Amino acid sequence: MINRITVIKESKELIRKNNFNNLHEILIQKNDQSTSIISALLFVSGFNYVSTNKKNSCITFSAGNSTSDMQVKLTYNTDSKELSGVFRDTIEKTFQVVNALENRFDSLLLYPQEIRQHTIKEFIIGVGIDKTFFETILKNW
Repeated sequence: MINRITVIKESKELIRKNNFNNLHEILIQKNDQSTSIISALLFVSGFNYVSTNKKNSCITFSAGNSTSDMQVKLTYNTDSKELSGVFRDTIEKTFQVVNALENRFDSLLLYPQEIRQHTIKEFIIGVGIDKTFFETILKNW
């Protein structure tokens, strides 16, 4: 099993230091840290357990809320730098949210609550997620 706290902390520092445009960009530039980054995003998306299995250049990510319900969610090819799987779109949206939290929303604290709420609401709509998923990411990040 992967250490939740460690991978989230490492990914948070990486995202904060580098303003990446999307998940694909960070995986290309930080290919050596792809396992940690993807694992952190799975944890932040709401899974309690994440494990990986590497065969040649493919890393398979399994996740679940208990060790007994873990299922394969993603596969990452370290050679082609391609991410695939049933959870791909969700993990890309999760990255958009955490990237915004680290690099875009930090100045929101300077504005009145109404403006903060409006900005976040517009962001949620733009990313294509619901408020509950946004709150899950926020809580776990």
